[in-house]
Amino acid sequence: MKHTSIDFNRISQALASSFDVLKNEKDAHELVMEQLQKARDEFQQALSFSLTSTLK
Repeated sequence: MKHTSIDFNRISQALASSFDVLKNEKDAHELVMEQLQKARDEFQQALSFSLTSTLK
């Protein structure tokens, strides 16, 4: 998949929205929160890689 076809803004918004909803849930499972945090971290890595690749 070409990085130009990835909508990083939408992914970021979806992750942020999901995180906000889950942190407000009383019954949010710790494992789900950990997985969501991992997804956010991986998103940041992908965004950084994409920006670095674009500058080359």
